[in-house]
Amino acid sequence: MQCPIKWASEFWAEVEMLSKLMILVYEYMLRGTLEDHLHKLGNPLSWCQRLKICIGATRGLDYLHTGTGIQLGIIHRDVKSSNILLDECWKARVLDFGLSKISPRNQPSSYVNTLVKGTFGYFDPNYFATGKLTRKSDVYAFGVVLLEVLCRKRAVDNIGD
Repeated sequence: MQCPIKWASEFWAEVEMLSKLMILVYEYMLRGTLEDHLHKLGNPLSWCQRLKICIGATRGLDYLHTGTGIQLGIIHRDVKSSNILLDECWKARVLDFGLSKISPRNQPSSYVNTLVKGTFGYFDPNYFATGKLTRKSDVYAFGVVLLEVLCRKRAVDNIGD
């Protein structure tokens, strides 16, 4: 369990990020997370459902990176299957902006120097090695999610599962 102080700081970082985007709206997501459907629930998703979910999540990440309506883009920094929620129509919503960083969106090679944070198994190896966070780091992590969707295997193999 996370220390309450750490949890509180991540919560307020997410509130600040979302308020900058002016999308501080939460809705109930009937179908839970993509991770639930890939690894926990017994009924597998159809290929059509998987494709729809992947396209929706891609659009969400594109919006964060380039279409937020402000001159800055958002690097999510923790893209993973448990951070993709599904509504009753299987529409994907990217969530959990507690680790997100703002970056200039009009400079494709721009980066943010930062301590490496995120989830093991989804890290961009270049970001992990250099501490230089770019939108490509999110793209790499989303590629891992796509492999999860394709293979129904976790990003990290847990021995004994």
